[in-house]
Amino acid sequence: MATINKKTKRKEKMKEKSEFGKGLVICLCKFVEHSSDLSRWINLYELMRKDHPNSFEEKMAVESWANGASDHLYEIETPRRWKKDRYSKKDHISFCVKFLKEHGLEVGHGFTNRAWRKKHGEDLIKWAYITAKHLGFLALWLIKMSDKFSIHRLRPIDEKESPWKRRNLSDKVRVFIHWNMLKLIHRLAWLYDWILGLRPDIGEW
Repeated sequence: MATINKKTKRKEKMKEKSEFGKGLVICLCKFVEHSSDLSRWINLYELMRKDHPNSFEEKMAVESWANGASDHLYEIETPRRWKKDRYSKKDHISFCVKFLKEHGLEVGHGFTNRAWRKKHGEDLIKWAYITAKHLGFLALWLIKMSDKFSIHRLRPIDEKESPWKRRNLSDKVRVFIHWNMLKLIHRLAWLYDWILGLRPDIGEW
């Protein structure tokens, strides 16, 4: 009976849909897609600070950026067997992933009193690229393409309206291209993670 319950729970867990992505390369891709937003958050808070000098500090802008970007680090993982290969390249990648996850979530969800700066956000993005570089050419290429075709690049951070609602045809074509390229990149990233032996999930967001 206990064995049946364990199998049922395992199946139910496998069916659960990830919200922000699960895996290694898929999570790196989705995290890096937010990279262009960092400067936009900084610029937006600088503009608002002109009217409210005692508010909208740079650290708040960095935290706001990381709050969205680091959501994709909650379920980032490496194959368990990699941890057994001490002092190897795989062990080094596991360390990079752990570092990125801990520090990314600290900035975005830690609610610390630290004076975060733009540099801290840039360092997190660099760390994601370093991790991908250690994984190999294909992983690095997928990360770069995710950044290039990110939907976040198509609209200002303070724009509430969806890019799809724009009347300009050329804008709609750009959104269509970016959206479909991202879908392809995410599927390739999923396949990469699956080959590594993970149980990846592209996620809902």
